[in-house]
Amino acid sequence: MGVSVHSEVCTSDGRLDALVETDTHIYILEFKLDESAEVALAQIRRKEYYQAF
Repeated sequence: MGVSVHSEVCTSDGRLDALVETDTHIYILEFKLDESAEVALAQIRRKEYYQAF
């Protein structure tokens, strides 16, 4: 499929749940149980998980 998936990727400010890499895109996934997508997105932004990529 041309996709590379990594789980529990460590960053300088935490650990993101999953990272999906394609030839052209990188997707950062944060999973939450009993919380909204907005909470997960806020954590990604607050901890700046995207900085390493």
